Amino acid sequence: MSLLRTLFATLFLWFFTTLAFAQNVSDCMTAFPLCDQTFRHFEVTKGIGKVHDTPIIPCFTNGKSMGEAEENSTWIYFKIQTGGQLAFTITPDSIHDDLDFVLFQLPEDGNCEQKKFVRCMAAGDSQKARKNPCMGPTGLRPKERDIYQSAGCNDSNDNNWLKPLDAAAGEKYVLLISNFTAPNGFTIRFQGTAVLVPCEPEKKE
Repeated sequence: MSLLRTLFATLFLWFFTTLAFAQNVSDCMTAFPLCDQTFRHFEVTKGIGKVHDTPIIPCFTNGKSMGEAEENSTWIYFKIQTGGQLAFTITPDSIHDDLDFVLFQLPEDGNCEQKKFVRCMAAGDSQKARKNPCMGPTGLRPKERDIYQSAGCNDSNDNNWLKPLDAAAGEKYVLLISNFTAPNGFTIRFQGTAVLVPCEPEKKE
């Protein structure tokens, strides 16, 4: 029985990984729709997609990208069903990768051109840092206070985490995740009390 469960779990994960990879998720308008808080794995597509979706993002302006937040980018869309605290953890497949992200709130009509950023993480490796508190897993987690982190990791309180979001029912968001090291994948898992709008059940013919 345990073997069958393991096989089923492997096939289930492979299906969603293949689905995410097969879709063009490198643009805001084609963002992968996430509809639950379960574990998801993504294979990052090289480049920045067909559309330049980001203006100059303030927390990236002091880095090598000169304000550009897209690099080997993946976009994820979700809508809030039940309001509450929204947190998530993004874990790179390689511990040597620098993952950054920008969380945008969308208007009611979901227009990507009218999105506004509410969290911005650009921190990464720095030669001045004795350790690497700005590398590895990143995201939003409780007890953090910052809503953005600029590029590098030079300040004593810099790390790879930002303050959770107080999300309200009906709000729509799109999350940009960029791998500034290599086109490698990552996993994401949502936490907190906010609940995402679930997927619509498949219609039976």
